[in-house]
Amino acid sequence: MHKQKYPSQVRSIQKLKLAYFGRVLSHSRLAEVYKLCCHSQGIDLDFQQFEVEPRELKAKMLALKSQSGTHICITVPYKVQAFELCDVLTERARKAGSVNIIRNEQGIFYGDNSDGEGFIRDVKSNHRLSFTDRKLLVLGAGGVLRGMLMELIKQSPKSILICNRSQKRLQGIQGDFPFDIISTCTYESIPQEPFDFIINATSASIQGQNLPLNSAIVGQNTHCLECAYKIAEQTLFQKWVLAAGAKSSINGWGMLVEQAVVALDFFSNLSISSTPIVRHYEYQKS
Repeated sequence: MHKQKYPSQVRSIQKLKLAYFGRVLSHSRLAEVYKLCCHSQGIDLDFQQFEVEPRELKAKMLALKSQSGTHICITVPYKVQAFELCDVLTERARKAGSVNIIRNEQGIFYGDNSDGEGFIRDVKSNHRLSFTDRKLLVLGAGGVLRGMLMELIKQSPKSILICNRSQKRLQGIQGDFPFDIISTCTYESIPQEPFDFIINATSASIQGQNLPLNSAIVGQNTHCLECAYKIAEQTLFQKWVLAAGAKSSINGWGMLVEQAVVALDFFSNLSISSTPIVRHYEYQKS
């Protein structure tokens, strides 16, 4: 597998074809976000969704190689599996060990990961928050966390504590991201003290599950960030942190919009402003 950054090519397009893979997509608003982005540029969007089982993913994705120009979006739980199917990887995708967007060019899969950039753009540009010199608690150690971690490190936080149920995943994080500011723990061993930021990078809210957390980790100045999203209501995690006294709770829909903007630049060098899309969803929330 070649692991190098894919050089951008400027182009003008009238139609964009995307294939979206996941195990359960009934909750997803990704197609809607892409349609809004493309509409703002006068581009027709052909968006197909594929709900597949793990054993089906490889064959169905590779079948698209013959359809050059049909690009691919990946959601949980297949970001790590999709990584292995790419021919060329951007540096950040290689470091993450996972991809969520793939450019299909002449049968070559160019993989990238927009999770981290999308997340940071939302936090900094849309919410005016900073991670610099702050204590971060990140819940989850799967593909979403891997996509975000290098971008979080670049923000110069004081510390990043990663919490997960599986020790095996935590060991993988420690091996792949050997940075002094990173430490790991299970839910049972989270320090019972407030953090500056708590980031939920698990799929618990999507699955309708509460996490085994103690309210001692939430203080009056704690900002809580949810990577999952609901447009007009709060997720279970958001409801819990606000009840625990958090200063703010941010839904993941802004991250979704910013990821799409990053992805469209990667697919076809489209420079799109996220501002009108973000305002569209802010209006829906009001």
